[in-house]
Amino acid sequence: MDRAAFEHLYLHANSMATLGMLRAMVRLAAMPVPTEPAPEMLEFAAGIEHDMAHPESFDWSIHDDIDKEIRALEQQREEALASNLPLFDQCVDMAAPDEVEGEMPDIARYLERALAARETLAPRIDDSFARVDRPLLAAAFATLPAELPPLTGPLTAAELERWIELYEANDDGLTRIIEETRRHEPMA
Repeated sequence: MDRAAFEHLYLHANSMATLGMLRAMVRLAAMPVPTEPAPEMLEFAAGIEHDMAHPESFDWSIHDDIDKEIRALEQQREEALASNLPLFDQCVDMAAPDEVEGEMPDIARYLERALAARETLAPRIDDSFARVDRPLLAAAFATLPAELPPLTGPLTAAELERWIELYEANDDGLTRIIEETRRHEPMA
């Protein structure tokens, strides 16, 4: 993958991650609030109540190495901020001022803003391109559906939406690509 292809991938991966989150927030806000807790929630609450009443029987191993993981994420964020490179979320606003709260984000407008920021983001894209795990990306790309347009070239809003839908469906290969491409962004 050359630098130009990676630039498209970088812009698309960051856009998918942000738009996926915004779309999930809109869906969540639109969900009706249940009047009665679901049986699963009652069972979950009972489990927490039991664990609190009997901490000696709680399996604390689920928290092993969490401090190490938190420190690694904090270090990654500090390094990214210390680099003084532009950040995607600073250069591409999450929502346009004319978007209506509670409605799905306009993918075409968001994509326009991402493309308009490409020159400003060039140093960050160069840094990510130099540090990305190319074998991991190649392996993940090999798992993607062949009928979708390439993420490494220009996409229309409709094409990007098809990729977002695959991301929202938790496609493993696409998730790995987005995570690896965004790995050097703070809080990625």
